[in-house]
Amino acid sequence: DELGVPFAVTVDGQTLEDKSVTMRERDSTKQIRVPSKDVVGILQKLCALRSTFTWKDALAKYPAQEAGGGDKEPSSSSDAEKKDKRANKPAKNANADSKPKVEGIPAD
Repeated sequence: DELGVPFAVTVDGQTLEDKSVTMRERDSTKQIRVPSKDVVGILQKLCALRSTFTWKDALAKYPAQEAGGGDKEPSSSSDAEKKDKRANKPAKNANADSKPKVEGIPAD
């Protein structure tokens, strides 16, 4: 999402069972479960400039998939905040003032 990729495809444990994958649309964050053999065709239609096929069409055709493959989303804002804090937590022993060292390039 942060890179601006409009669609993502996730291969997971269920893929091994039924040869399906999860497709997610960046703007709505809605997900669908599709047969892996259909992914390329769906993406081609969604990304083609002259195509009339939209994400709404894909949502109507394929079953919805809950975020996290059925796992519960954070149940309260405090859970979401904890998750967000963990994601943004600096690595252990990280120094905010340190800069990465690149061989051959003098430090400032």
